[in-house]
Amino acid sequence: MKTYVFTGHRLQHLPFGMNEDDARCADLKETLKEQIINLIEAENVTHFITGMALGVDLYAAEIVLDLKARYPNITLESAIPCETQAVKWSMAQRERYYNIAAQCDKKTMKAVKKNIRRRTV
Repeated sequence: MKTYVFTGHRLQHLPFGMNEDDARCADLKETLKEQIINLIEAENVTHFITGMALGVDLYAAEIVLDLKARYPNITLESAIPCETQAVKWSMAQRERYYNIAAQCDKKTMKAVKKNIRRRTV
């Protein structure tokens, strides 16, 4: 099994920000789709991992999920960095995040946030 991991620019670092109606966003998504198809067809990649961050991570995850109808052997894993990742996001962003997470074939939690106090004696 060949694996490919997505990580990329966050929304605040994209020239179009959160405006997915911008032509540059459409171009980015189309380029991502072409690259993912190439990875599947030319490189035999069957497993994709996304960090689930707002921006390229979620765009790529949505594309992989859409391509599963055409390539039923591909899988998507969400590598969630912490359980509170989406807590401060807008309601629409959280719904999108949880919808994608629910469709992933595998979910991996990278870290669990713990309240640890240091005491100096």
